[in-house]
Amino acid sequence: MQFQHSFLLKALFVAASIAVTLPASAADKKTDNRSAFDKAYDPETKTIHLDPDDPTGDMLFDKRDYSKDKRPAGPINVQRYNGGLSWQGIPTFFKLPVAITPEDLKAGKVDVAIMGVPMSAGGYGQPGTGHGAQTMRISETMLPWGVGGVISETQVDPFEELVIVDYGDAAVDPLSVERSLASIRDTVAGAARAGAVPIMIGGDHSIMYPSVLGIADVYGKKNFSILHVDAHTDISTENFGHYVTIGNMVRLSVEEGLVKGEEVHAVGQRSPGYGPAKLKWYKENGVRIYWQGEIETRGFRAVVDDLLEDLKAGPGKLYLSIDYDVLDPAAMSAVTAPVLGGWTTRQLVELIRSVCVVVECIGVDFVEYNPFFDDQGNRGGNVALSIVRETLGAIAMRKKGIREPFYYHPAILGKERKPKKK
Repeated sequence: MQFQHSFLLKALFVAASIAVTLPASAADKKTDNRSAFDKAYDPETKTIHLDPDDPTGDMLFDKRDYSKDKRPAGPINVQRYNGGLSWQGIPTFFKLPVAITPEDLKAGKVDVAIMGVPMSAGGYGQPGTGHGAQTMRISETMLPWGVGGVISETQVDPFEELVIVDYGDAAVDPLSVERSLASIRDTVAGAARAGAVPIMIGGDHSIMYPSVLGIADVYGKKNFSILHVDAHTDISTENFGHYVTIGNMVRLSVEEGLVKGEEVHAVGQRSPGYGPAKLKWYKENGVRIYWQGEIETRGFRAVVDDLLEDLKAGPGKLYLSIDYDVLDPAAMSAVTAPVLGGWTTRQLVELIRSVCVVVECIGVDFVEYNPFFDDQGNRGGNVALSIVRETLGAIAMRKKGIREPFYYHPAILGKERKPKKK
C-alpha cells in the first residue's frame, strides 16, 4: 500500500505540474467536457481508446529499479526455516527460491522458471482464472517442504535434479488481453533467453499466444512443435471483435507462422460445437488432431504411441499447453469450461511424462484452473499443482537420460522383488 500511495502521489504531482505549464492548445484538451463514453469510443472506426491522462494508466507495468536492491544476482530463498508443513512459510510455488530478473536466472544456472500469469480478461466462460496462480502457491495439502520431493513412481526428484525457481508473475491488465501481450511475451522470452524452461501458470488460455510468441523470439519461428492438450479446439473465429481470446490461440499460432501446421498436435478435444468447418480447418492446415473419440475407440496408449512418433519426426523441441479442462469434471471441476467425458489424472500424468522424455520441452503453460469454483480445501488447486510437480519430474527424467515412454521405476513394478522362499 505504501508503494501504491507514493506512486499515485508522485503521478498526481507530475500531472498537476504539467497542467500548469501546458500551452493553450494542450490545456484545452485538459478541459475536454465530453462524456467518458464519447472519449472512449469512436463509432466510425469502432476503436476503443484508453485515457492517456490517467496517472495510474501504466502502474501495473511499472517495474522497480532492481539496481537499488544492492544484492548479487541469483535466486533468493525467502523462507526463514529449512522446512515446514505445507501451510507454513511464505507462499511460493513449492516453497522454491525466488528469482526476479533474467540475471538472477543466469547467475543461478536455473533450469526451470515457474511464473504466474494472472490473466482472466481473455475468457468468456466462468470468471476467476486470474486468481489461479496465486491460489496454487498455497494449494499443497500433503507434502511438507524441505524433505525432498521424489516422484515415487519414477524415483526421480526434480528438486534435486533441476534448479527451479518461482519467477514471480508477469504483469497483466485485468481489463485487457491486448495490453498484456507485450508483458507476457517479454517475461517468457527473458526466462527462455536466460537458459531456463519457462512454465506459465494461468490464468486463462489466452496466455498461450503471447507465451508462444516469447518462445519463438528465442528459438525462432517454426523451430518447435506445439502439443495442445484440451477439451476444446481453440481455433475459433467467433472472438467478438478481439484479436486474442481463450478460443483462438492455436489458430493464431498456425496462421501467423509461429509454428508449422503439421507441427501442431492436438489431443483430447471433445467439447460440443465442432462441426464440419473446424474439421476442415485442421485438414487444410495439416494440424494433427487426436479427438477424444479416437482415444476411446483405439485406446489411450495406442494414440499416445502415434503422437510420440509424430513428435519424434518434428524439430525435437516442444511447447506444451495443458488446459486443465482436458480432465473429466469428476477429477477437476474447478475450471472455466468443464466438459464431461474427459481424462483421468493418471492419463494426463502418463502423457506428460511420455512426451517430456521423448522430446525436449522448452516451454509449458497450465491454464484455466479456476479457484472460484473450487472447494474450501482447494482440492482442485492441489490437483493442478500436482500436475505441475509431475511435469517437473518428467523434465528431470529426460535430464537423467530416461527416454522410455510410460516409464515406471523397476522397483515400483515389482521387478526387484525377490521371490518368497518356500
